[in-house]
Amino acid sequence: MLSEELRRRIEALNRLPLANPRAQAFGDAPSVQPFPPGKGSITAPHFAIGDGTLARLVAGCECENAAGKHYRVRQTVDAFWPQATRLFCENANGALAARVAHESMHVELAAFAGHFPRSTLFLDLETCGFAGSMVFLIGLVWHDDDVWVLDQLLARDYAEERAILATLWDVVRRNQVLVTFNGKSFDWPMVLDRSTLHRFSCETVSATPGTHCDLLHHARRRWKHRLPNCKLQTLEQAVCKRTRHEDISGADIPIAYHQFVRTGNARELQSIMHHNAMDLVTLIEVTVKLAG
Repeated sequence: MLSEELRRRIEALNRLPLANPRAQAFGDAPSVQPFPPGKGSITAPHFAIGDGTLARLVAGCECENAAGKHYRVRQTVDAFWPQATRLFCENANGALAARVAHESMHVELAAFAGHFPRSTLFLDLETCGFAGSMVFLIGLVWHDDDVWVLDQLLARDYAEERAILATLWDVVRRNQVLVTFNGKSFDWPMVLDRSTLHRFSCETVSATPGTHCDLLHHARRRWKHRLPNCKLQTLEQAVCKRTRHEDISGADIPIAYHQFVRTGNARELQSIMHHNAMDLVTLIEVTVKLAG
């Protein structure tokens, strides 16, 4: 027969939440429910950039806005992708815009051609899974102060998602054309849903650029009968004549991010950042070819 003390201990254990065995096996982070600003939130341990781990592998800086702090990695596009200089110079004189006046072109591509390279924002997200999951990395390419910038906004833990979204909205309102890949179905609805969850104002989330050019739909119109599929990396190989090596799989990205939050080891996060930057470079090159 159980003693009274042992019975009380068992009852106490039964009231504790059970650990998730899959999270232990695969390094998944605990589920986090964001709270409104000022109410606090539950986060995994935060690894400051001062400990050298993240800063050593991914050179960037800590930024702060009204929504909080996040990590930001900025570099000129041609520093990452030297061919960008030629591409931008060829179109800096309005070569794409001139073509619009002489040929029939889809209204979205025409808007892109008319604004490129200025007032055009390329966007690619990295998330913790499917629709409804957290956005932890927002990759952008945009024209900032006469320089083409590869701008990556990183949430170092789950609490920083609101801060990277706030910085994104600041960039969005400065541009006229948004370019994505499958962004009408995934990326932009994700931005809107997560912004609503974090209680951004209606005025903020109405700052969408006047034209959203989703490259996937235009690529299908042009190449669906000539290529096995129109995935971005298929287009990269067929149109850009470039093949990636040792690129992190999209399926592995959420697990790698959870591992980074849990341990602070940024080595796989470095691979995610590179993957995101390559997606943006391909997005630019394929869009120019479609409009050119």
